[in-house]
Amino acid sequence: MIKPINILYFTYFIYLLCILGIKSTGNMILNYGFNITLILAVIFSLPSITLFKNRNIGNLWFLFLFLLIITFSSLIFKSSFYNILFILKMIIFYLFLKYYKIDENKFIKFINNTYFIFIFISVLIFVFYPSLVYEIKGKENNMIDLYFLQYTMLHSIEGSAASLDTYSAIILFLNVIVNKSKEKRKFFIVLSAIILLWTFRLTPLISIILAYIAYKIIKKGKHAFLFLSFITLFFILILIINHKNTTVFGIPTYLLLYQLTHARSMIWDQQLIYMFENYDFLDYVFGNFSSESFRVNSFQIDGREKNDLIDNPHNNYLLLFFRNPLFFVVIFVQFLYNIYKKFDKKWFPIIVLIFIGGFTNSQLLSLQNPIYFLILIYFFSNYNTNHEKEKHKSRIYSSRI
Repeated sequence: MIKPINILYFTYFIYLLCILGIKSTGNMILNYGFNITLILAVIFSLPSITLFKNRNIGNLWFLFLFLLIITFSSLIFKSSFYNILFILKMIIFYLFLKYYKIDENKFIKFINNTYFIFIFISVLIFVFYPSLVYEIKGKENNMIDLYFLQYTMLHSIEGSAASLDTYSAIILFLNVIVNKSKEKRKFFIVLSAIILLWTFRLTPLISIILAYIAYKIIKKGKHAFLFLSFITLFFILILIINHKNTTVFGIPTYLLLYQLTHARSMIWDQQLIYMFENYDFLDYVFGNFSSESFRVNSFQIDGREKNDLIDNPHNNYLLLFFRNPLFFVVIFVQFLYNIYKKFDKKWFPIIVLIFIGGFTNSQLLSLQNPIYFLILIYFFSNYNTNHEKEKHKSRIYSSRI
């Protein structure tokens, strides 16, 4: 019998082959092929008869049926194949991790090992074949200037440093806070720190600071819920201020936010305007995103158009909202509720890193790198098991006393 952890390794290696194939051929159909292979591999690894009889899985069927209804309703209406695969991927990963209850140490080892492979391939390509992933030489915005040192920013095999910095911050916190095993722990702390410096950007720096603050001061689920809710409301306030185009000390807010968000704020505003002006009722239920419809103008820092179009909002939550508004709202509310009910102090900083990274990156929770999905779902699907073990240890200790 194939070990469950090996299924996760298989899905990750398929992802790496998919990315390399996309970068070398430019064929995005490979991304769908990767996710279909992933879904089938996980489905066939689940023994369906045992699954239906397992008491621990029974309370998940309501969620499963809800997502299934949304999926097939999307087929009937006009939702994209992307939405269907995304929903199925979420269902399958949840059932897989809930059923097998993979040991935490083995899961952390899987995260570390796959990160090392990801970095190893990225550095090799960056050094010997950089044109495969990105046109990086000679671009000023890809240079890091620390006054005493200048160097080219490391790009991952996905084509940029945008996800690599968040990925590395997760590995750093995972090994500093969560990982209690001595096996290669210091190695991954040093490696992730080096990669963070090599991809030095503002967003992960803010994420790391907030994650550290969260780890130090937040001790209860209700406080974690309020912390993430405040960040969400702050982002909504930014969207409102950006749209109203007021001034602060004589400076137009759209220019100020343009600087702070690295040009993303203008993309967000234009795409939201398009959505509110063109979506009908069914679009809000099943989504109606298309790259063609959501292409908007990109701008220079002084507000002039650059005469090129962009469809990527560089924001995971807005992109998921555009793709399927109802589904996103339900899942986001469920996420915050789970943070309140299933708070775990050592895992919460990791969740904060992913959560904040999603505001400036649209690739974290997507059909691409499965690591972010797996970390979130692993925590939520194994919470009861981990806490039952802790309670069991406490009862044994109490009985001895």
